[in-house]
Amino acid sequence: FDLVVRQRDEYLVPSILPQGKLRVSADTYCSSICTLKFLMKYPKLPASFFQRVVVRVAGRVSSVQFSSKTAVFYFQGNICTASVDSDSDGAEQQHMSISSSGGALMKIAREEVEHVQAFFPGLHGTIQADIKGKEPWKLVLVALDQLSCDLLKEKLKESVIGARLTMKECLITDRMFFNDDDLQHIRVLVVAISEGFETSNHALRVLDHVRSRVAIIPVLLHSFDPS
Repeated sequence: FDLVVRQRDEYLVPSILPQGKLRVSADTYCSSICTLKFLMKYPKLPASFFQRVVVRVAGRVSSVQFSSKTAVFYFQGNICTASVDSDSDGAEQQHMSISSSGGALMKIAREEVEHVQAFFPGLHGTIQADIKGKEPWKLVLVALDQLSCDLLKEKLKESVIGARLTMKECLITDRMFFNDDDLQHIRVLVVAISEGFETSNHALRVLDHVRSRVAIIPVLLHSFDPS
């Protein structure tokens, strides 16, 4: 009946969980990496509408955290938040909002909203916002030269391309730098540590600039001599 979520050895009913059950604040992700947004307005939502959406999406993703009115879904390196609320002026109208960092996860969420909406006869919503923003670069490959970058891509082919994470390549030159707008799109830097990297002052400055903003994964290539 789409009413219960199973998490390991635990069965949870979204509609009876307190708002404080959610361990991760959904607002944390909405403004930075979740650039795809969708908002529906309804005259009034049935009591079980949101929990049915949560249960159905949870069955198609890697993991989920949720409360009675908010949920955060994770799937293939992407994150999606969903919530339901009422108009601030006290009207009966309610909103179902979804924000996602990737198109595939947004598609899953919207499909399940449409499925649950069809379950309730006569329930029709109005689209208030449908923002198809640019998906962020989930992962950026950083190297001193194209050969090192190509070697790094080969090392990551099975784990990263197989997981369909969005990648971008950046070669470190004297003019290359990540500005604040760039950093809103980057979640992980995978750095090719090759010969000459440790003596490149600019390369070290670039990494120092982003160290507190993104995760950095160094990969030692065969051409690098740690001695």
